[in-house]
Amino acid sequence: MMGGLKLSSRVAMLAAAGVLSSGMAAKAADLGGNCCADLEERVAELEATTARKGNRRVSLAISGHVNEGVMYFHDGVDSDVRQVTNAQSQTRFRFQGNATINSDWSAGYLLEFGMATPGASSTQSLATEAEGGTVTIRHQVLFISSKRWGTLHVGHTSTPSDGISEMCLGCTTGDSSAQAVSLVGGGVLVRNAAGGSGTALSNYIVDPEQGRQSQVRYTSPTIAGFSVQAAWTDEEAALDPDGIHATLRYAGEWGAYRVAGVIGWSDQSDVERVAGSLSVSHTPTGLYVSAGAGSVERVLNLDDDMWRISAGINRRINSLGSTHFGFYYSHSDVGGLGDSDTWGGSIQQNIDAAAAEIYLQYHNVQATDITAGKLQDVDVVLGGMRIMF
Repeated sequence: MMGGLKLSSRVAMLAAAGVLSSGMAAKAADLGGNCCADLEERVAELEATTARKGNRRVSLAISGHVNEGVMYFHDGVDSDVRQVTNAQSQTRFRFQGNATINSDWSAGYLLEFGMATPGASSTQSLATEAEGGTVTIRHQVLFISSKRWGTLHVGHTSTPSDGISEMCLGCTTGDSSAQAVSLVGGGVLVRNAAGGSGTALSNYIVDPEQGRQSQVRYTSPTIAGFSVQAAWTDEEAALDPDGIHATLRYAGEWGAYRVAGVIGWSDQSDVERVAGSLSVSHTPTGLYVSAGAGSVERVLNLDDDMWRISAGINRRINSLGSTHFGFYYSHSDVGGLGDSDTWGGSIQQNIDAAAAEIYLQYHNVQATDITAGKLQDVDVVLGGMRIMF
C-alpha cells in the first residue's frame, strides 16, 4: 500500500511539472536531478510512524469490549443507584499477535489491559472511591506453540486453575456466584443485625481458584478431548508467593449434547486448593446445566468449601440474535468465620448486527457470621450493555 503511495506521489509530481513547464521552465530546471529525494525521505518517515496490522512476519489484532451499566443495591440499611463499569467483565482492550514459524511451530503474544472508573460495580457508597479510575494489566504474555508438543506461555496471565469451578456451556457472565462477588464484593461491607458496618462481603464467599499471575505455563495437545495444564507461578507480592498448579480438562460432543469438564489443584503459600466443574448443553434446545465445587485448605487446619449450580437456556426468539435466560445458586462455608448463600438470575439479549449484548441481572447474598449471627441481606440489580470491537 505504501509503495502505491510513493508511485502516486511521483505521478502527481510529474503531472504538476507538465502543467507548470510552459511558464516556469527555468525554476523547474533549478530543482536538479534529486527532486524526489526529500519527498521519498518524508514518506519513509510517515511509514515508520503509521500504525500497521503487525509487520511482515508477526500479525497484530486489536480487540476488546466496553461494558457499562446502571446498578441498584440495598444492603439492609443503605441503598443507591449508580452508573458503573461492570466488574464482572470489565471494559478492556487487547493486542494479539501470531507468527508462523513452520508447519508445526508458531509463536505470539497477548497484551490485555482492563479499565475501571471510580464507578466500578465492585464498590458501593460505603467504600472509598479514588478519583480518575485505573488501568490494570490483565495479560502480558508470550507463547511458543507446537501442534505436536503443546504450548508454553511465559508472562502474566491466567493460571491453570482460573475459572475451574465455573465451567459452563451456555452461561453468561451473570450466571455464577463468583460474578456476584466480583459485582459487589470488592467494596461492599455487610451490615450486622443492628445495621452497623461489618466485614467485607467477599470474606463470606469461598473462591477455590487462582487468578492471573506471573508464571511459566504448559498446555498439552488435545487427545480424545482431554488436555492438561501445569504451571509454576512466580512471587508477585506477599499474598502471591511461588506456587504450582495443575488441571485436567475435557471437551467433546455426544450426539446432540456438548460436554465440558475440568478438575484442578494448586498449592501456594501452604494453601491447597482443589476445584472442578462439569457442564452439559443440549444443542437443539439450547438448554444447559452446570455444577461446580471446590475446597481450600488454609493454615491452622481451617477449611473452606463451596458448591454451585447453574441452569438456563439460549434460544433465538427474535431477529436480533439469541436470547438468554439463566439462574444460579451457590453455598459457601468459610471455616472459622461463617457461611453464605448466593442466588440470582439474568436475562440477556444478543444483538448480532452490533456485536453487542443487553442484560439485566439480579443477585441476592445472605451471610451468617459465627460471632455476629445473621447479617443483613445484600440485593443488587444491574442492567447494562457490552459492545465488542
